[in-house]
Amino acid sequence: LLWLVWKFYKKNALRASQAAFLFLSVAFSGIGVNILKVIFGKARPKLLYDENFFGFTWFADTYNYFSFPSGHTTTAFAVATALSLMLPRYGIFFYMYAVLMALSRVLSWWHYPSDVIAGLLLGTIVTLILYNSKKISFKGQTNAP
Repeated sequence: LLWLVWKFYKKNALRASQAAFLFLSVAFSGIGVNILKVIFGKARPKLLYDENFFGFTWFADTYNYFSFPSGHTTTAFAVATALSLMLPRYGIFFYMYAVLMALSRVLSWWHYPSDVIAGLLLGTIVTLILYNSKKISFKGQTNAP
């Protein structure tokens, strides 16, 4: 939606490119995380306490086995990385948000630390790969207030 507004209504190519980059960072990392969740089928922490089960059930089809990697953490780090590349001055705040999101997933017993570490890596790496592609047109340009 932001891309449409900046591209056609406000006619600001820089902002439109940034909006597209943010969307694609979240979309590509989200697709990747959902594929990996099904492949790995890692049991959520509640199954360890409720049923004494820990481990992987390859190609799972149930939500209780979609722990690895953490989707919330993947999205948080994709957003933090994308926004940090666009607004480097505020990068520390974006990453603080992402770290807090990751910690909340572990402290609420929805994920193991390995799940959030994998999400951190996935969201960050996918965003950096996208940023380093030749299709990103806003690199090196600053955001005017």
